[in-house]
Amino acid sequence: SMLMSYCGNSFHKYYEKKKINKFTPKNWKEQFLEIYNILEENLIYHNDINTRNCCILNDNIYLIDFGESSNDIKYPYYNLSLDVIKKSSSINEMFNNIKEVGISIIACLYIRKKKRGK
Repeated sequence: SMLMSYCGNSFHKYYEKKKINKFTPKNWKEQFLEIYNILEENLIYHNDINTRNCCILNDNIYLIDFGESSNDIKYPYYNLSLDVIKKSSSINEMFNNIKEVGISIIACLYIRKKKRGK
């Protein structure tokens, strides 16, 4: 179980108002790398990383809502990866890339299932 305190506003609030870059900490990439490393060390797949589940408070980024988390990759498959973080030049791009990877996993699983005749 987890106990959380107030973590600020979600990125989604700023994303909807097209102000996400204005409120994103300058070191967002380093913070997401740190979040990635913590998840990796503890064998946790969040599985639902999106603008609603990442918050900002005092220039710190917090990952929230571990309801879909597991020690395995599961639907909806939205997880951080080193590749996604490093290749993203903006916070918007990173969230879009996370979603694209998740969608490609769904497509691969669907194709595999079809080939097996299930």
